[in-house]
Amino acid sequence: IEAGAFGAPCVAADSGGTPELIRHDITGLLAPPEDVEVTAAHLTALLEMPDRAALMGHAARQWVVEEFGLETMGRRSELAVRQAVERGRVEVDEEGRVRG
Repeated sequence: IEAGAFGAPCVAADSGGTPELIRHDITGLLAPPEDVEVTAAHLTALLEMPDRAALMGHAARQWVVEEFGLETMGRRSELAVRQAVERGRVEVDEEGRVRG
């Protein structure tokens, strides 16, 4: 996420939650876990094709802003608080502060 926020494509292992954060050949490149040769080839490809790397970096930045930008996170936080209040997990006082 941090690399994308700075407009940099990322090369990472295709394991765990990584594919949810990096879209292969769009925002970065994924390699099979522990495959040093493919990882090195991906890094080399980005270094040798700066235009491709720039496009991926731009897409990564756009994705981070859309998914984790201030407005999006504010809406998600508000929704989470509303749901918690509706379920009786927290209360909101008369000044709008969350208690609980």
